[in-house]
Amino acid sequence: MADVTLTSAMRSNLYSLQGTASLMTTIQGRLSTGKKVNSALDNPTNYFAAQSLTQRASDLSALLDGMGQAIQALTTASQGITTAQKTIEQMKSIANSAAQSITTAGNADGTNIVAYNPLGSAASAGVALTAATAVNYGLTSLVAGTTTTSLGILNGDSMTVQVGTGATYTFTVGASATNNAVKGNGGGTTAAELATWMNTLGAVTDIGVTTAGKITVDANPAGLTISGNLASALGLTTTAAQTSVQAGSLVGSLDYTNQAPATGSTLVSQLRESTAGKLLTNAGNGNTAPGSYLSIAVGGGTTKSINITDKTTVQDVLDAINTISGVSASLDSTGALKVVNNNSTAVTVSGTASGILGAATTTINANSSVSQTIVQGYGKVVAANLPTTALTSLQAPAGQSRIAKGDQLNVTIDGVTTAITLNDIATTAAGAQTATVVSNVSGLMSALGQISGITATLDNTTGQLNITSSSGKTVTFSGNAAGKLSLPPSIAPGQSSLSGSGVSATYIKQFDDLSKLLDQQVQDASYKGINLISSTGNNPLTVTFNEAAFNANKLVVKATDLTSKGLGLTAATGNWKDANTIQSSLSQLTLAQTTLRENSAVLGQNLTSVQNRQDFTNNMIATLKTGSDNLTLADMNEESANMLALQTRQQLGIQSLSLASQANQAVMRLFG
Repeated sequence: MADVTLTSAMRSNLYSLQGTASLMTTIQGRLSTGKKVNSALDNPTNYFAAQSLTQRASDLSALLDGMGQAIQALTTASQGITTAQKTIEQMKSIANSAAQSITTAGNADGTNIVAYNPLGSAASAGVALTAATAVNYGLTSLVAGTTTTSLGILNGDSMTVQVGTGATYTFTVGASATNNAVKGNGGGTTAAELATWMNTLGAVTDIGVTTAGKITVDANPAGLTISGNLASALGLTTTAAQTSVQAGSLVGSLDYTNQAPATGSTLVSQLRESTAGKLLTNAGNGNTAPGSYLSIAVGGGTTKSINITDKTTVQDVLDAINTISGVSASLDSTGALKVVNNNSTAVTVSGTASGILGAATTTINANSSVSQTIVQGYGKVVAANLPTTALTSLQAPAGQSRIAKGDQLNVTIDGVTTAITLNDIATTAAGAQTATVVSNVSGLMSALGQISGITATLDNTTGQLNITSSSGKTVTFSGNAAGKLSLPPSIAPGQSSLSGSGVSATYIKQFDDLSKLLDQQVQDASYKGINLISSTGNNPLTVTFNEAAFNANKLVVKATDLTSKGLGLTAATGNWKDANTIQSSLSQLTLAQTTLRENSAVLGQNLTSVQNRQDFTNNMIATLKTGSDNLTLADMNEESANMLALQTRQQLGIQSLSLASQANQAVMRLFG
């Protein structure tokens, strides 16, 4: 107001009060917001610097959400692997139980082998048997005269002998020779064991002494009656009681080739050397026939004895040896049986069946090994000849005789039975075979192929017959030919005769059910649509660690396939045939465990990386916010003190203004 005149003192006090009021307004703003820089007007430098720090902290906070979700996805995958590892352990347990059940039940010979050449290929002519060498050559290895033509003797062939009008007794090839010294039924694998048994019956048997390579039987005056396919093969058949019988020339063949390598399911009693067709004999002429034994002792300590029966397999021997401390045994695909002694003392080998480790092996030195190649007592299947092989020439399973003329195989599905008669070639020529009467392997496969509800296949390399139920119904096998073809009594829907004959269907189902459970567990290990372990085709997990628009720091976790297929696991159905095929599954499971551990370790490392980065980002955000606050936040203590000082100044200013106005008031009193 231009017409109002203030004194100098009053104007000075007024300006002072206005300045104080302005400062108080500023301090009040700081106290109310807590900041000393609320806009660019307060402090442009600090304001924009703090804004930059705050924005970066906000960007990093957004990345923290992604890191947290990535941690959950990685944790879910890791939990999935842990669960898968437990399932694999269960599968291993079932596989081991299945393998043990084969050993315990003694049915590992149920491998459905239907056709083997009895010998393989003889590379040279044989040498005549003598009384001394008759213990070395198996009956199944004999050939006629000095030729390379096999006598065609197979395990399960038999000879029946009757002295006079007395009791009739039977000798079976491949059966135990333990009781041959006692009159009764007997068995064995060599001509010498046959001779021992016949002598017990009251006949005098001379092998290769008066007539080289021949069996001569002299009976008591009551006469001798001999029959059976073994007798026919040896030329000892009689049509009436005779007092003297002489076989045709017999030899032990040498240098066989194309032999089938032994496997875990091969019967020990059927083993032969890799050449010569000889039994696995030791220095004392013992062999691996039923009734023999193998003993192993470490450093003169506890002795492990393995008794050989007509059901004992190579796998049984391997398992027994592997229970000995510091000793391990293995068999490779070539039939090489290797025993390693890792002890600091020698291992002693003894027993009539010690020839399985080598004829001259009596000790295995400390930290050393021995190895011997062993083959099955017959040659490999010749694929070209297999279809035309006569059914009566097939190798019989242990405990069974070979197929004979008139044997019958019945296949029943849903109450309907198809009967197939098996004849010899002489009775039913190959070209005269029908859907119900057959004489060779090709005819059998053709007849089986015409039965609705089953699928029959034959492996031309191994000779394995496999019949699968394809109709969803149980298939039943009966008739005297069923056992001779190693067919089980029945197979469930979807199952095969291979799995049903040697391995319990219960174990097969449990194993395959767990395999399906494994797949489901892996599929369920998903977090918000992210699954890192179910397929390599799944989207990878990408975690961004900084806020850069280009070339941002990222972690990319690629998905893997840890399903049963991705782990390389095969189903038990159709594959579990014997201990060897189960061992293959166990090897797959062991490799799967290694794969799961490796993937678990990788996920663990990635999880640790993300967690470390999460901690770093949290700390970085805190640092950025602290830096921003240091630039903008007010010191409340200082501002409070400033406010108190300003309030005091304001009060003093008011009093000073009052004093300055008293002069004017005195003039007014002059007019009063």
